[in-house]
Amino acid sequence: MPKNHNQKSTVAPFFTPDWTPENVPHHPEYQDVYFNKNNGQEESHYVYATQNNLPERFAATKNQFIIAELGFGTGLNLFLINDLWQKNAPKNAHLTYISFELNPLDSATIQNALEPWYKKENSEFFTKFLAQYTLKPGWNTYEFPYLTVHLAVGDVADFLPRISEKMKQNQKVSAWLLDGFTPARNPKMWSDTVYKTMGATTAKNGTFATFTAAAAVRNGLAEVGFLVEKTKGYGYKRKMLKGMFNE
Repeated sequence: MPKNHNQKSTVAPFFTPDWTPENVPHHPEYQDVYFNKNNGQEESHYVYATQNNLPERFAATKNQFIIAELGFGTGLNLFLINDLWQKNAPKNAHLTYISFELNPLDSATIQNALEPWYKKENSEFFTKFLAQYTLKPGWNTYEFPYLTVHLAVGDVADFLPRISEKMKQNQKVSAWLLDGFTPARNPKMWSDTVYKTMGATTAKNGTFATFTAAAAVRNGLAEVGFLVEKTKGYGYKRKMLKGMFNE
């Protein structure tokens, strides 16, 4: 009988980050910031939306689009992609967003980190999501008319292999956002388990994008069937990886 991860977990309810002088959250264990201190929203758009061709693919969606994200963090990618979905996708289409986070932040931390952007943009979804945002170890689900968010709180090695539970039969992931902390400092997020699960659960011509250009990541994804490409990174990052599943 499989474990019931909702009942048994050692994950702390919320994590308290450090803050940089620019008011960007910083993880002391991984010695890494949650997003670019100069323009995290622009970085997120460039790395994850542009390199996965999400605006164009959203516009072409007939029924369902599934995004999987490793590293929920502040929710920045979710809020950005929700905005793109509402602007580009057909009204009757549905987005499923599946994300994984070991050290979840509380709503006050998320609001502190992101409110300057979303207050300026008057994002209704930002407010509605935070109003629903309560967490328990294991799977947490948030429903909106055009969007379902599944957020797994716990070790990615435990929960990622169960990602198919959050998709209907025969559905697979359309796009991956690999947004864990840098592989050199967070190797568990960039493991063979992750790559093999991606290979088993990605739709043909599904894509991935990630800020890193590490050779181990490139090789791990290539071994499970992704055509991996190096491309220009954002800001000070010279290179990043993106690719398409071709198995």
